[in-house]
Amino acid sequence: ADFSKDINGIEQGWTNMYADPKLQTNVKGSGKFTVVSFKSRDGNNETMDSPPEPEIPENFQYTPAYYSSDKIKKAIDWFKCDKTRVRIFRQLPGKNLELHHDFDNEKQGFDPDMTMVRILMPLTDSDSYLNLANSDSDVMIKLVKGQFAIVNVDTVWHGSVSYDEEPRDMLNIIAKWNDWLDTMTRPKPIVKLERITL
Repeated sequence: ADFSKDINGIEQGWTNMYADPKLQTNVKGSGKFTVVSFKSRDGNNETMDSPPEPEIPENFQYTPAYYSSDKIKKAIDWFKCDKTRVRIFRQLPGKNLELHHDFDNEKQGFDPDMTMVRILMPLTDSDSYLNLANSDSDVMIKLVKGQFAIVNVDTVWHGSVSYDEEPRDMLNIIAKWNDWLDTMTRPKPIVKLERITL
């Protein structure tokens, strides 16, 4: 889909990630992103922090940005899984995010019934790359608008690099693992590409 109309329509709620100067020197992402929430702990566009742990999907509310963005809402709803925080991360030009872990599942006490993953989907095409690494691999992946990656951020180091002069908008969904995600990602004998128009 062309998400630009939805993105451009979000006038209120963009927050400078970790704008507090005391955090600028020691927090990943500081000064590199602006963020708007589509689902947050209090239902506000501006809320991007995590609540007291653990994160339970029922404790989160969709925001005005979600309800006012028809195509982005359809993209979020296409993923048939319970979600906690849903945000757009706007990576600013020339700002790269170093490899890091987020420990979503450590915060859940590694409860096998509450395994959390991140769904990362660019909403714009840009000269930007995901850097994914673990003990066996270190790869750079260029996703085009609408493609997505599902990442366990406790076990996969991840970062991003942008060579673009324009911002890169990435949908970031924290979701509870379920049978739908398992079926979609299970290895199959024939690789099929599914194109979905929103």
